[in-house]
Amino acid sequence: MANQGDAKAQYEWGILLVDGNKVKQDTITGRKWIEKAAKQGYTDAQTNIGSMYYFGVKPMTQDYNQAKTWFEKAAAQENMTAKNYLADISCFGQGVPMDTNKAKSLYKTLCDEGQETACNTYKDIEQNRK
Repeated sequence: MANQGDAKAQYEWGILLVDGNKVKQDTITGRKWIEKAAKQGYTDAQTNIGSMYYFGVKPMTQDYNQAKTWFEKAAAQENMTAKNYLADISCFGQGVPMDTNKAKSLYKTLCDEGQETACNTYKDIEQNRK
């Protein structure tokens, strides 16, 4: 199904290859499959590619701008993990100018969705502004 363009199958096959789970590990080919799924708009794949750039997971080099691009695509589709990464990037100025207002807004959204860590960070930003 991955060869037939099914984004979910491409993503899952890519993860198996990257992790070396039940198949011979091949991070380069695995990343290519994940990226194919990401380009089709599969949010888990977009978030995964973003996190590979964010952390500099081989074969990627760390690139916060590329990470941000992929996280924005996934966040636009309401992917909460991607929104969390975007909040962190904005809060800490990773590869982009620090934007506390954007970070605060994203953390508030995540908090409203029940993510306790985001609630704590949101409260910390509020207290530091006083």
